[in-house]
Amino acid sequence: MGEGPTNEDKNEANSGKPDSPILHKPIDEIRVTEREETDSATQQTISQSSAQLWKGWESMNRMWENIKKTENTNLIMAIATVVIAIFTALTFWLVLDSSNDTGKLISAAQTQAAAATNISGAADDFKDSAYWMEQHMDDAANAIQDSVDTADRSTKATIRNAEKSFRDEQRAWIGLGQFRIDHFDDKDPFKLLIPWVNSGKTPAIKTESAIPYAFPPTRLTGPPAGYKYLFEKSSAIAPQGAFVITVTNSAVPPIYTSINDGTLWMYFYGQFRYRDIHSKTVHTTSFCLYYDRITKQMAFCENGNDMD
Repeated sequence: MGEGPTNEDKNEANSGKPDSPILHKPIDEIRVTEREETDSATQQTISQSSAQLWKGWESMNRMWENIKKTENTNLIMAIATVVIAIFTALTFWLVLDSSNDTGKLISAAQTQAAAATNISGAADDFKDSAYWMEQHMDDAANAIQDSVDTADRSTKATIRNAEKSFRDEQRAWIGLGQFRIDHFDDKDPFKLLIPWVNSGKTPAIKTESAIPYAFPPTRLTGPPAGYKYLFEKSSAIAPQGAFVITVTNSAVPPIYTSINDGTLWMYFYGQFRYRDIHSKTVHTTSFCLYYDRITKQMAFCENGNDMD
């Protein structure tokens, strides 16, 4: 059996002193060797490239020599001529087709322009028609509104008239009934019966009356203008009822003869005021009577007899 390495051998191995001879060369020498090897590889690559370029150049020379030959030149010229002719034909066809398309575009543009003009004219006509319709619609609307207003006024008037007619039909109507002289001589006071008659369908309420008299030397046509009546409360009168007022006058007996011979005239006139239950309107009935020497009765004056 061989002996293992000794401690001295191990120390020599670990001291960084290998046994290979190259490791003992200087570093500069190693770098020079590597540069020489790189230059050699580069020179080899350049030589290969130059050889390839030279082969390509020779191929182009041979091709050019062939082209310069007369038969080859004529063939190439013929081919070029055919290619040029084909290119020219294609160019002409494209130009012609473009010209046709341009004509179509121009025609379409003209058609669109004409259509736009027609549309514009139609729009103007529509605008005029719309304006005409607006004016006439306004006139029609105004006419309809006038008709509606007229119908409304007519309807309201009809309703008012109907209401008034109803109220007039239902209200109280006070008139002068059949009056008469109850006593007339030269001794006792004169008595005149004045009946107030309600010919309506509702009561006459809040009644009042005034009956003055006059003994003028001449005949009158009616009560004195602007006479101020002094009213006294009277009685309500039922529908179709009557209220009789007895007028008594003591001034008549002393002038009895003058009244009968026409020296003096005897007048009784007055008013009866009342309301009905449908409104607060005050209604007035007026009368004027004079003594008629021929009939020996009281008769109506020409004026002063009215009712509302």
